[in-house]
Amino acid sequence: MNIKRALRKRLNESQETPKTFDEAVDMDKLEMFAKGLANICMGEYGNTYFNKEEMKIGIVVGDANPFDSFDALEDWVRWECVDGPHDFIKEFDIEIDAEWQPSGDNWKRVKTK
Repeated sequence: MNIKRALRKRLNESQETPKTFDEAVDMDKLEMFAKGLANICMGEYGNTYFNKEEMKIGIVVGDANPFDSFDALEDWVRWECVDGPHDFIKEFDIEIDAEWQPSGDNWKRVKTK
């Protein structure tokens, strides 16, 4: 195992599991990501949503998105914007799709303007 990875995992494991969305997600980073995504998608979707009650992030990139893999994009958002123990970050619910819309009352859109 890589020593840097082992140390990073050990540091993360010593953290308490966040109890709220605000403790878990770095909103400044998520807002920067959302603005960049909106620019990259050039007007066709590129929307980022969050649901604090359910501790979820949802991203809609549209059909004409430049990404080869939603899994890689999901991992990037997960490891850049979510904080907490390794297993908590790994299991944090992030949905990325080309044609998805959030359902329910608790979803909010990240402002990109």
